[in-house]
Amino acid sequence: GICKLIYEKAIREKYFSQMYTKLVKVCQDKSYYNVKGKRVTILNLILNMIQGMFEDKEGLIRKNKNKNKNNDKELDETEVKKYKKKKIGNIVFLSELYNQDLVPSFLMAITINSLINNDDVRRKTYSSYGNNEEDDGKTKEEYHLDLECLCSLFKVAGNSLNKNDKEFVDDVMKKVVRYTRDKSIPSRIYFLFLDVIELHENDWVAIKQGSGPKTIVQIHLDAKNEEIINDYQAELHEKYYGKIQFQQAPSIKTYNNNSSTSSPSMFNSYNNNSNNNNKNPTPELPIEDIIESLVKELWRTEDLNQVFSSYQKHKYTESKDVIVFHFVLLSIEQSNKSKRELSIQFLHMLCNKKIISSLSLPEGYEKVLGFLDDFMIDIPFCPSYFSEFVASSINN
Repeated sequence: GICKLIYEKAIREKYFSQMYTKLVKVCQDKSYYNVKGKRVTILNLILNMIQGMFEDKEGLIRKNKNKNKNNDKELDETEVKKYKKKKIGNIVFLSELYNQDLVPSFLMAITINSLINNDDVRRKTYSSYGNNEEDDGKTKEEYHLDLECLCSLFKVAGNSLNKNDKEFVDDVMKKVVRYTRDKSIPSRIYFLFLDVIELHENDWVAIKQGSGPKTIVQIHLDAKNEEIINDYQAELHEKYYGKIQFQQAPSIKTYNNNSSTSSPSMFNSYNNNSNNNNKNPTPELPIEDIIESLVKELWRTEDLNQVFSSYQKHKYTESKDVIVFHFVLLSIEQSNKSKRELSIQFLHMLCNKKIISSLSLPEGYEKVLGFLDDFMIDIPFCPSYFSEFVASSINN
């Protein structure tokens, strides 16, 4: 059912495994009766699936080896790649669950030992894996895959493991260093080991952060940080050099090659066009850009009169309810209550000065209501933020 769907998604899309792990954490205590009539939790079912994939006694790579021995048609190479991807995704999912304190430390220790201590158990060198008939039947490719899974595990859960049991992690790292001296391992595994060793030396802080998917909250935080940096740079520029003024570039007149008249020089055409452009009025900004600049100025200066004078400098062709709509819509994106209160006070100032009529206010609010459902996806508390505007208007 739903547990199998979560598990399959998590191991096939390892970059989203952290999201699925948080889903498991929310639903971990929910339980139901299985086929045998035993009551089990969602977390136990997920862990059983991870264990089944980890032990996997009928591995796809071994099936491929058996088919080659029997001169059967070799398995499709894409199927082998899918199998490897699922095995690595399985380990990544287990590591993410451990980061969320959903997996005990002893289980992670058993997993790590089973991935790295094969040579100690069999007292063999790494280069003899898969070549001895007395081994567990694993092929050399499967041992390569075990070591790759080990590297993936430490990349995801290395920091958590180091905090809980530093001595155990240090012992494992000594074995990893010994593996790097074995010339029989593939170069790809060798460089994966080097990455893990580098993480261990840097206290499990990656020099280059991964470029995985971002949550909606992270996207909003990045956009907010970028906005703060841009505003700060603009303030510095205005303080020391004055306001930034953008001028429209003069257009250059073109001439046909077949024209009998000779074209004037570049300098003359530039001067003529620049003089003509000075006669044209500056185009007015869109209403949403004007309101956005006013809102930002209000939150930055907290001066209602200064923002009102800035408001009067613009020409508004739209109806007043559209102004209310854009003003409220921008304000309810702000989680800071003091900033929302400034927006409410400025809106009341416009009403008291007869800039906005008593009819335009509810019409603007009605337009905002049509967008609340979409806003709730990114801003869950936007209905309560919007109610502050409505309640304040009713009181006044």
